[in-house]
Amino acid sequence: MGGKGSAPPPPDYIGAANTQAAASKELTNIQNFANRPTINTPFGSQSWQTSSQIDPATGQQVTSWTQNNTLAPALQSALNAQIGLQNDRSQLAGNFMDRVASEYQRPFDYANLPQMAEANPVGNLQTGVADYARGLQTGVDSRANNVVSGFNFAGPQMGMSPMTGGLNYGVSQQPLNTGFNGMTGDLTRGTGTESVQRSLATGDNPMLPQIDGGFRDQVATQLMTRMQPVHDYQRQQLETRLANQGFDLGSEGYKRALDELNQRQAAERFNALDQSGAEAQRLFGMQMGARQQAFNEDVTGGNFFNQAANQAFNQGLSANQFANQATGQAFNQAMQAQQAGNQALGQQFQQNVTNANLNNQAINQAYGQTLGAFNFGNQAQNQAYNQMMGQANLANQAAGQAFNQDLQARQFGNQALGQASALDIARMQAQNQAAAQQFGLNQQFADARNRLRQQAIAEQMQRRGMSLNEMNALLSGQQVNMPNMPSFAAAQRSETPNILGATQMGYDAALGSYNAQQAGFGNLLGAGAQLGSAAFMFSDRRLKSGIKRVGTHAIGVGIYDYTMMGMPQRGVIAQEVERVRPDLVKRHANGYLMVNYGGL
Repeated sequence: MGGKGSAPPPPDYIGAANTQAAASKELTNIQNFANRPTINTPFGSQSWQTSSQIDPATGQQVTSWTQNNTLAPALQSALNAQIGLQNDRSQLAGNFMDRVASEYQRPFDYANLPQMAEANPVGNLQTGVADYARGLQTGVDSRANNVVSGFNFAGPQMGMSPMTGGLNYGVSQQPLNTGFNGMTGDLTRGTGTESVQRSLATGDNPMLPQIDGGFRDQVATQLMTRMQPVHDYQRQQLETRLANQGFDLGSEGYKRALDELNQRQAAERFNALDQSGAEAQRLFGMQMGARQQAFNEDVTGGNFFNQAANQAFNQGLSANQFANQATGQAFNQAMQAQQAGNQALGQQFQQNVTNANLNNQAINQAYGQTLGAFNFGNQAQNQAYNQMMGQANLANQAAGQAFNQDLQARQFGNQALGQASALDIARMQAQNQAAAQQFGLNQQFADARNRLRQQAIAEQMQRRGMSLNEMNALLSGQQVNMPNMPSFAAAQRSETPNILGATQMGYDAALGSYNAQQAGFGNLLGAGAQLGSAAFMFSDRRLKSGIKRVGTHAIGVGIYDYTMMGMPQRGVIAQEVERVRPDLVKRHANGYLMVNYGGL
C-alpha cells in the first residue's frame, strides 16, 4: 500500500494473468479425461487412446486422443455379409451400362409426335356505329321579343309647400343681473412661511466606496495561484493511474481521460472567477452600509427641524382661513338676492315661449292636412301601376309557356335518335361476343392438341431413362449403420479462480483508500462542477494570454491560439464577435464575456 503522500503501487497484472491461465489449462485437462470414458453396449464398445505429440503451431507438447469403435461379433458378421451383397449389386448395375448407352444413343424422335396446333385469329369485330349526331336539335327560339320589359308611368307627386313662413323662431327676454361685488378684496391670500432645512451636511460621512475590475482580478489571481498546485497534482495522479492500467501515451482512452480532467479543472477555474466577483460585491456592500447609516442620521435631524417649522405654518394658516370664511358668508348673501331677481325674469320668458309654441302647432296641423291629400293621390297612382304590372306578367308567362313547349318537342326528337344509336351499339356488341366465343373454342382445341404432344414427349423420355433408373435402384441399397452409443452426463468445466479480478479488486480498494485521504485537498474546487454541453463559453480577451492569430472565421473575426486558465486552446475573442454579432455574446455575472460557440 502507498503512504499518505503517494498512490499505491500497481499490482503484477501479467503474473496474475499467467497464474490464472495455468489454472485454466489444468482444469481443461481434467475435464478432457472426465468426458472420455470407455462405453460397452450389446452392439459393441467405444474406447479412447492417448499419446504425447508436439503441436506444430506452438511447439508445445500436447495430449493426442484417438477414438476406437468395435462392433459385436454377430453385428460385425452381418456388416461383412451386407458389404458383400452390396458389391454384387454394384457389379450387376455395371452390366446395365451397355443398355443405358444404347438407349441414349438413339436421337429424340420429333417426326412422329403430334403436330403443335395454333388457335385461329379472332374474326372481324364491329367497331363503328352510325352517326346520329347530325339529326340532334341544338337550338330553340327564345321568344325574347314577346317579353314585356317595361311600360310608361307618370309617377307620384314629389313635392309640396313646407309652410315654414309663419313659424316663430325667437322670443323676447329681459336682461338678467350678471354682476355684483365679489368681495374678493377682503380675502387673505397669503400667510407667513417658516424656514425649512432643504439640504443635508454629509461632509463628515464615509466616502462612497469604489469597486473596479482590478480588485476582482486580484482576488481571482489569488484563487488561481492556490488552485494550480492541486491541479498539477491531479494531472500527475491521473497519468500514473493510466500508465498502471496499461494505457499508452497518446491513445484514445489516454486522451479521453485527460480531456475529462481538463474539463473538470476548467469548471473549477470558472467557479473561482464567480467567487472573486462575489467577494468584491460583499466588500462593496459593507462600505455602502456604513455610508447609508450616516446619511440616515442626517436625514432624521433635518426632518425634526422641518416638522417644527411646519407646525408654526399650520397655525398661521388656520387664522387666515377663519377670516376668509367670514368674507365668504357675506358673498353668499349678496348672491342669493340677485338670484331672486333673475327668477322673476325667467318666469316672464317662459310665458312668451308658450305663446310661440301655440302658433307653431297650428301651422304644423295645416301642413299635416296638406300632406295627407298628397299621399291619397299617390296611392291611387300606385294601384294603377300594379294593374299594368299584372298584365305585363301574364303576357310574359304565355311567352315562357310557348318556349317550354318548343323545347320539349326538340328534346323528344333527340331522345328518339339516342334510342336508335343504342340499338345499333347493342347489335354490334352481340356480333363481337359471338366472334370472341368462336376464338375461345379454337383455343381449347389447340390446347388439347398440344397436351397430346407433351404426353408423347414425356413417354419417349421415360423409355430413354428406364435402364438408367433400374441401375440406380440397384446401387441405392441399404447399408449397416454405426451403432449409437448411450449418452452419459458429461463433466462440466469448473470455473477457474479469478486471480486477475481479485488482484484488480485489491488494487482498486487500496487506490480508493488513497483517494479518500487526498479528497481534503480539493475543497476549494467545489463538488462535481461540470461544463456540460452549454453553448456559451468564456472567451474574454482579459482571460487569455499568448494570443496568436491563426485564421479568419466566416463572420469576419479572427481565430486565435491562446492560453486560458493555464490550458492551451483555440477559438475567437468575445470583444471582436460582439462588434459584428452581438447576439452571440453575453456577459457573465462575474463581468467576463462569453461566446455562443454553437451559433458560430
